Amino acid sequence: AGYDLARLFVGSEGTLGVVTEAVLKVRNIPECTEVAYVSFDTVRQATDTVIQILQRGIQMGGIELLDEVMVKAVNEYSGTKLPVSPLVLFKFVGAKEHVRHDVKVVGEIVKQHTNNPYRWAEDEKERKEVEDSRKVALWAAQAQRPDRQVMTTDVAIPISRMADCIAETKADLDKSPLYAPLVGHVGDSNFH
Repeated sequence: AGYDLARLFVGSEGTLGVVTEAVLKVRNIPECTEVAYVSFDTVRQATDTVIQILQRGIQMGGIELLDEVMVKAVNEYSGTKLPVSPLVLFKFVGAKEHVRHDVKVVGEIVKQHTNNPYRWAEDEKERKEVEDSRKVALWAAQAQRPDRQVMTTDVAIPISRMADCIAETKADLDKSPLYAPLVGHVGDSNFH
């Protein structure tokens, strides 16, 4: 996926250059935030859906993928009852009309890839629970094997190769003796 220039630069401890200026972009708190999720039969189905959403140019607050191994770990760690199958979490942000439009378009795309229900967080408590399911992924995975050390990876890939790469990685992990749940910021085209 290319060189990690940021890590190279930071790791050089000033021998490659010095940052003299930085720009901070500040954004407004969105008027409307909605959270939804949908389960899929395979990670390939899930990533194909995400790719189609991204190619339509829909601006999302976040699109996260958890494979069934990670969903099971999160459920056990957090006491949630998410469907134990590859799961995509959607965060919609913006003006109410914009969010309403995006929700509808994403729903139409989801229906092309799965018959599983497109579920909504119905209140603030459920919204936090769904959003937190991604945030606790590392600790949930660690809790499954507390006697082992966690090792993480970060794979950034072009959108055009995301479905192939994630599906092939998942197939390799399924054959491996390692405990290796898969989770990713697929809206940003990367996974761990």
